[in-house]
Amino acid sequence: MKLNLGCGNNKLKGYINIDVNEDHKPDLILDFASQQLLWENESIDEVCMFHTIEHIARDRHPMIFAEINRVLKHRGSLYLSYPNFKVCFDYWLRNYKGDREFWERTMLGRATNLYEVHRCIMVDSEVTAFLREYGFDNIKIR
Repeated sequence: MKLNLGCGNNKLKGYINIDVNEDHKPDLILDFASQQLLWENESIDEVCMFHTIEHIARDRHPMIFAEINRVLKHRGSLYLSYPNFKVCFDYWLRNYKGDREFWERTMLGRATNLYEVHRCIMVDSEVTAFLREYGFDNIKIR
């Protein structure tokens, strides 16, 4: 079984697509930032969170990652993507590819609705340390 947490409009085949925003028509509406995941311990093979965690207040992250760690099988995988703000800020400063507005929107979020606002800054070194603290290992940054 595989979960796609905070799927938005990015639905993945073969996954249970989960979002708090019913407008995205997910398979399951669940506010996993304030509720436990519905699955038993070590019952999930894979969890994806693509450009989701930066939209959730940092004080909610411990519960989220503790829950993901709880439901993931031993040797299960977590795939996490987020804008690395250190890189984005550098690109914004340098006007990388002549698209300074893109990098600004990447850092701030599109903010067309409540769910698109970025609520915390993410950088690889802090994410890695945080994941280790919550029991994840074999962490690869790409």
